[in-house]
Formats: sequence, C-alpha cells, structure tokens
Amino acid sequence: MSEHDDKRGGSGCAIGAALAFLFLPVLYVLSIGPVAMVANHNDSLLWISVVYYPLELLGESCQPFDDAIRWYIKLWMG
Repeated sequence: MSEHDDKRGGSGCAIGAALAFLFLPVLYVLSIGPVAMVANHNDSLLWISVVYYPLELLGESCQPFDDAIRWYIKLWMG
C-alpha cells in the first residue's frame, strides 16, 4: 500500500467517526419512541427514566420540544 492510500484511508475513517459522533444525539432522541413502546408492555423500568432524564429536563424548559417528543412517543405507542 502506498503512502497516498494510507492518508486517504485515515481521513475517511476520521470523517466516518465525525459523522457517527454527530448522529449519536439524533439516535438518542429518536430511540425514546421504541423504548417507550417496549416499556409500556413490560411495566415501567427504572433505567428508562434515568437514561432519558436529560430529555425530560429539556422538555420542561422548552415547550415545543416537549410537544414534539410527546407526539413522537404517541406514534410508537399506537
């Protein structure tokens, strides 16, 4: 493998890692819907309230965000 190929692979890996890091918060927020659906069928689980507490705090301080999250959870609850 040439030196040019090594540099190109390294930058591609860095870009991939940066994109993954940027999408983690989006995946975190979107995961609340499926988790709420599972929790609804298995009673409340304490770990869910701990993991999603930051979203609860954000919802308390930002009404549009709270409305959007509640709407999204209702989509999953069917």
